[in-house]
Parts: sequence; structure tokens; C-alpha cells
Amino acid sequence: MKYVAVDFQTVKMYGYLDPAIVSDPLMKTNMEKMNAKYSPAGLYNDLLVEMTPDDFIHYEHTDGLNYVSTDIERYDELWQCAKYDKFGISLVTGVGAGAIIPRTDAHLFGSGENHFWNFAGWGCSGKIGLQINLTKLIYLQSDFKYGSLQMLNVHTSNHYGIDKATQHIVFYENYWQIGFRF
Repeated sequence: MKYVAVDFQTVKMYGYLDPAIVSDPLMKTNMEKMNAKYSPAGLYNDLLVEMTPDDFIHYEHTDGLNYVSTDIERYDELWQCAKYDKFGISLVTGVGAGAIIPRTDAHLFGSGENHFWNFAGWGCSGKIGLQINLTKLIYLQSDFKYGSLQMLNVHTSNHYGIDKATQHIVFYENYWQIGFRF
């Protein structure tokens, strides 16, 4: 999966900004400007802020929001052609779970980088689909997958022990496959 957070959108922010613990002068200045604009005490509880890329945040996972999962699937035959015994339709259902290992590109308060991959959380998903068996060896399949990702340790700056982000993502996808059995 890949995505880019839309710059200049208004979002709810939770947390605390303390410019006193930051050594980077650009970050410190931009944090002080943001606190002066939105919350002089630096406390953000359900406060609406604008995601400005130059002095607040630019955030994306275009180098990979890698969701590495294992799925368990079940195939139930719905219909089998009487004339051609290899032609039929099956219902596909399944569940999966796995780890999220992103490479986050975050620029926070004017400072940032494309971070190294890290274990950021976990996810789970469920799917349902149809498989059409065209011959004994070839099939066509369409699946609809719905899932949830919990990212509890997303890198946002070079201060890995001090700041991080958390994120919850809900996704759905539809995909088609042409398969070959051997």
C-alpha cells in the first residue's frame, strides 16, 4: 500500500509540543510558531490544526506501507457443471493477520527524512470472493478484502525515543487473479 497525507488539510491533533527538548533550531522555531497560533501551553487535545508542509508536517508512505500478512482461506463449491465436470464456481472466504513494516517519509516542523524500515504495528483482515474454475488447471478469481491496521510506532523525526506517531488505517480492496494449478 502507498499513500500521501494531503497537505493543507485540517486534522484533529492530540499530544504535547515542548520546544524546550528540541535541539534543532528550525524545529524549535516552527514548534514555537505553532504553539503561538493554536495552543500557547503546547497541549493539543482534539484541537483542529492545518497540515502545512513547510512549518508543520508532510507525511507519506510512498516507499512502502508494507503489510506482511499470512492468510487462511476456505473454498466452498457453490456450483459444478454437470456436462463439463472441471467447470464450476466456488466461494472463497478467509482471514489474515500480520506486521506493518513501513518506510515513512515524514518532515516534521521543517526537519525530516525518509526513515528506515521499522516494525510499526500490526493488522488484520477478512476477505470474501468467487473463484471460477475454467478448466482443471486454470481459474479466474475476484476477492474483496477489508482490514484494519494499527500503527503504534511511526517514525516522525530523528528522535526515535522521544517522538513518534500513532495511526489507525481502515482499508478495502478488490483484486482479480488468473491462476494456474499444478
